[in-house]
Amino acid sequence: MKVVVTGGAGQLGTLVIRRLVLEPTVSEVISLDIRPPIVAHPKVHTAIGDVRDPGIGQHFAGADAVIHLAFIVTKVMAKADFEGINVGGSKNVFETAYQAGVRRFVYASSVAAYGVIDRTDLVTEDTPRARDESFAYATCKYDVEAFLDEWEPTHPGVHVARLRPSVLVGTRIEHNLGIALRFRTLPALPQPVPMVWDDDVAQAFVAALIKDAHGAFNLSCDDPLNGEGLARAAELRLLPMPERVVRTTLALSDFLADHGVGVDPAWVRATSAQLTPYDTSRAKSLLGWNPMCPNGASVIRKYVELAPSVLDPRIRLLLGALPKNSTAPGLEGSTERVHIDLMGPQGGDVAFLVANGDVEVSYEVPRPPTSVAILKSHHFLDLMAGRTDVKAAEAAGRLKLEGSPAAALVLTQLAAQLNEQRRHPSTLGERAMSLFSKLF
Repeated sequence: MKVVVTGGAGQLGTLVIRRLVLEPTVSEVISLDIRPPIVAHPKVHTAIGDVRDPGIGQHFAGADAVIHLAFIVTKVMAKADFEGINVGGSKNVFETAYQAGVRRFVYASSVAAYGVIDRTDLVTEDTPRARDESFAYATCKYDVEAFLDEWEPTHPGVHVARLRPSVLVGTRIEHNLGIALRFRTLPALPQPVPMVWDDDVAQAFVAALIKDAHGAFNLSCDDPLNGEGLARAAELRLLPMPERVVRTTLALSDFLADHGVGVDPAWVRATSAQLTPYDTSRAKSLLGWNPMCPNGASVIRKYVELAPSVLDPRIRLLLGALPKNSTAPGLEGSTERVHIDLMGPQGGDVAFLVANGDVEVSYEVPRPPTSVAILKSHHFLDLMAGRTDVKAAEAAGRLKLEGSPAAALVLTQLAAQLNEQRRHPSTLGERAMSLFSKLF
């Protein structure tokens, strides 16, 4: 199967692609986005494009399936542009892909399609959707599904699976909630927050594709918690939200939105909605969905375990001690963009840009990478301290490698260089680093 993933460079798209490349029935994955993806794998290819472009049909040529994730979520922009991307762009994806011969679709809808409104009954896939005009994102999700209600029956052979996740929580949250959580703080949100671990959602998307599922599927955690419950479950700092703070926050959000900055204030107002839980039994029975984080407490704990906050200063010290003309033996004459994805509270992104054997270090995600290493920050320190090596860490499941061998070569050479500097420090900085390294 050749699969096109729109929005493949985003939070969910990254995880979906990482799962797709492991499927033996998937031979090629095209990431169609306005920026390159951060997955390095020979099955993955990059296509730069805008979902509104009538010419994107070329990227669907020869594809067997499309997973449509591209959508603006929280960003403030003119209504015409917001709807043009989300609704118009979605229609364009379905139409042009169909014309290219695609008949299998998996679409990222949302529980927002039911409307972010007070309810009393459990929400199942048969619960009538409501067009919530007070919330632009919810309105767009409703409108795309309304389009599919008419489009799918009139296009022979088409199967569309509509997956409806709640708020995605993961290590690369790209909105204001992620900023707060990065500092291990959480506003005292008054109502339980419907949320779901993003990799659990990715699991459901791939299952829907492989099983050629169609119809709607809710994806959300059981037993959602409010701000106080989430903070208690994961030992987060709780930010009080008295009424005057809420009013000030809303006023500021409205002011910024009027000037095209910040997030849609509707997201702030949505935190006060009394939402009933979402029934996910259909996804569990038909897709075999088995979330690793089944409830609100496990979702927030998984976040605290894996999501970066502030990069360990020892890692910056070690990388800063590298000679300016560091080289990577085995990579002479090659160009590599190596991403070291350090997980955990003291993790972060480190890039090694290799050109003709010379290495430059930066603290960002190279797009697209040619090689990726994923590990927790303390396991990286174990490698640098010589307590383990790349092969042993990979065999133990503490290190995952993607793409070319460059990440493994860089890690191995980096550890060797640091070990040599510890044994024979030649400068004051290296001697200081040698002494400091003994602390870990």
